[in-house]
Amino acid sequence: MIIPLHPPTPARRIVGWAVRWKATAAIDWLPPGPCIERIKRGAFLEAIAGGKVQLWIGHERSNGCVARQDDGSLLLIEDSVGLWFDATIPDTTAGDDALHLARGSGYRGCSVGMERVEDTWSTVDGIRHRVIHRAGLREISLCIRGAYPSSRVAAGALPIKAMEAERRAARLASLMQL
Repeated sequence: MIIPLHPPTPARRIVGWAVRWKATAAIDWLPPGPCIERIKRGAFLEAIAGGKVQLWIGHERSNGCVARQDDGSLLLIEDSVGLWFDATIPDTTAGDDALHLARGSGYRGCSVGMERVEDTWSTVDGIRHRVIHRAGLREISLCIRGAYPSSRVAAGALPIKAMEAERRAARLASLMQL
């Protein structure tokens, strides 16, 4: 993993939780039908260690990759809350679009692109449930409405400071439970 030598400036950063471990998502596109999905902590560790995850806009590679692990512009951490990301956004059209929409009300959440999923399935009260234990994470996408409603995105100095404070508080709460 490449770690940037200088911390990024808030002006060109987007941060957030792509997935929260205790949250669920209603997935309606998986065969043979809809399910409630949850991703377990540790599911993405191998992919993060591989260093090839990218940050996209709306799952569309054609919209432009706006950050990537392999050049140090995308930091991914599995913390006590979920999959945290911190992206330094390039000075490109795609980067400007991502920042503009993340600062406004355009992008409020994230979705994740996975492959090689190891999961378990169950049915509770006629509703199918899927728990993802391990997955090859290809990309995180900024979305208008993320698959996981609890995912969060922040851009701009004050929203980033607020989200980083929330992250510190969650880490402290997690340590208090030990």
